[in-house]
Amino acid sequence: MRPNQYHFQLLAPSETEGCKWKYHLADPHTYERYLFGLQRLRARAYLRDGAIHSGQVTPDGRFPMEGDERSWHLVLVNETLEVVGCLRLLPHDPFRLSFEDLRLRRSALAKDVMWGPKLRNAINADFRLARERNFAYVEIAAWAIDETYRHTKAAFESVLASYAWAQLVGGCVCSCTATIRNGSASMLRRIGGTSLESSGQALPRYVDPHYGCLMEILRFDSRFVPPRYSSIVGSIRKQLEESEVVLQHFSLEWPLHFTSGQNSYVANYAAENSASIRC
Repeated sequence: MRPNQYHFQLLAPSETEGCKWKYHLADPHTYERYLFGLQRLRARAYLRDGAIHSGQVTPDGRFPMEGDERSWHLVLVNETLEVVGCLRLLPHDPFRLSFEDLRLRRSALAKDVMWGPKLRNAINADFRLARERNFAYVEIAAWAIDETYRHTKAAFESVLASYAWAQLVGGCVCSCTATIRNGSASMLRRIGGTSLESSGQALPRYVDPHYGCLMEILRFDSRFVPPRYSSIVGSIRKQLEESEVVLQHFSLEWPLHFTSGQNSYVANYAAENSASIRC
């Protein structure tokens, strides 16, 4: 198999804001199959990089993370439907959000006497921006790529896809932690990531004792796609718009929430086959 043979698969949580896709409920185990696949990829990639140890991996070879079931997942899938790349997007309502709700609250920088308050100030400023723009606030995390696909166009697109997703859900302000060790921080800066700032002062890199490496916290604003990548983002967006989204639960009972002005959904349920929902 050549590394350029891949496509995106989007997994959605059961509580979904800003629905803009045709939702496909194929097999009740499809979501679980993809989720387990990306968790196994994480385990392999993070063990190889020394970011986790074997005791953190489940007996079946997965590295699950808190919030997985509440997140969207951009999954890169090869021609045999194996997960070869993944990125997690955990959206929050900025009108009901505090710093204590974020995974960043556990970071070494957040616990630093000097820099902790500055981090909170920077994040709170982005909360205000998200509220002003009626954007979601999103935590980006858990980027992993199969070794075969590292340093390829696919790896690059797996990160740029977050812009396409953000446009489709109506825009967002994002934060993420990035490692210096494997070059992910430098890649994220190339596609528009910037340092968080407090009173004009950029927050520094820090040593993360949990992952045992030097890290930094970056921010993104989905309005500002670097011009050189706008055509790639547009192409990915079209692919996502035309693709099916696998929902977490195969049921008509899960709560879907829609933004004001959107139509209510109409569902057609096929007990032994599939069902779809269009916003």
